[in-house]
Amino acid sequence: MDHEHLFFIHNQPEIGGDEITDGLYYSGDFKKALNNQIPALNYKMKIFVGYCGWDREQLLDEIKEGDWRVLPSPSLGIIFNDDITTIWNLSVDK
Repeated sequence: MDHEHLFFIHNQPEIGGDEITDGLYYSGDFKKALNNQIPALNYKMKIFVGYCGWDREQLLDEIKEGDWRVLPSPSLGIIFNDDITTIWNLSVDK
């Protein structure tokens, strides 16, 4: 487990980062994101501290064993929902 790194996702192309799916970006210009230097009314961002990692083969093996479910990309409404229970329920109902 890593507790020393910060990661963020957002919905604004002006901040930069890698587009994960349509309208969802990973990383980018964090100072710009924090200063909200973008003209957007629907600006959304989630910040994550730390991560757990798997190597590619380990994750693929765990998926084959049924330890993980691979779901289609959720809507931004689900991703940026503030209620964790709602996020979980909407995701597993897919």
